[in-house]
Amino acid sequence: MMKKTAAAVAALMLAACSGDSPSNALFEKTINNYAKKEGVCLPLLLNVQDPWGVESFTPVALGSTTVKIAEKDSKGNRINKTALKQMELLEDEGFYDKAESETLTKTGGGEKIRLSVYKLTRKGTEQVRGGEAEPRFCIGLQKVEKINWYTEPASSNGMTVARVSYKARMEPEKWAEKLIRAGGGNMPFDNKAAEQTAVLVKTSKGWKDMRELN
Repeated sequence: MMKKTAAAVAALMLAACSGDSPSNALFEKTINNYAKKEGVCLPLLLNVQDPWGVESFTPVALGSTTVKIAEKDSKGNRINKTALKQMELLEDEGFYDKAESETLTKTGGGEKIRLSVYKLTRKGTEQVRGGEAEPRFCIGLQKVEKINWYTEPASSNGMTVARVSYKARMEPEKWAEKLIRAGGGNMPFDNKAAEQTAVLVKTSKGWKDMRELN
């Protein structure tokens, strides 16, 4: 009976320790956890046309708390069809809510322009990195395809670290592809796996990507 108990305890200890033991699966999971939190986030700009009959466009950053877009110009012609379509896509995904329209009056009075107004939602806020001045909108994430190799964990500056070489590819969100194509562009990434390296650190809460700790 005691032998069986001792064997069971030993098995439990082995199982507990094995969770932090270096392996391709563990390091792949560690890097993917970091990649999921970080996301692939870019400065995405809408080209919004001036409504006062001037052929000029103002870049409006996605991730801004409020986005205002003129529906027509001062002559009543519809403008900003592309930008409005892109905002509808973001509204459908729950990143923006359409708020009450506003009226823009030209300096000096007279002409009035109706503006479509969109407010960033809580879900949308989770997609944003950086501040209000220069927001970056997350359109996907990187996913490890293969662990090439890793070094045996060693002590460095008081930490236990391992260097990992891996292949990862960009996985864009489906809505992101629609959004960028609606604007006449193409995804800024190809679907090929790229060679990358990472330094992983052993902490009291398991292995972490060094980039997550900076």
